[in-house]
Amino acid sequence: MVAHEIAKDEIRVEYDIPEDISSYGYAADTRLFLDAGKLRSLGWQAEVGLKEAFERMMEDMQESPGR
Repeated sequence: MVAHEIAKDEIRVEYDIPEDISSYGYAADTRLFLDAGKLRSLGWQAEVGLKEAFERMMEDMQESPGR
């Protein structure tokens, strides 16, 4: 989504994952099931969508280089 929507296809994502990653010190693969249900039960709601959140982050990074 970021490469296509935010970067207008000017970048691309490449995966170069070696067969044996254990020698690189990466953590073991874990399956996470992220759920904001508990936050919502407390009254939290997202104010912006994922695309707008990335756009805001990129804008902030461009305005504040080196931070």
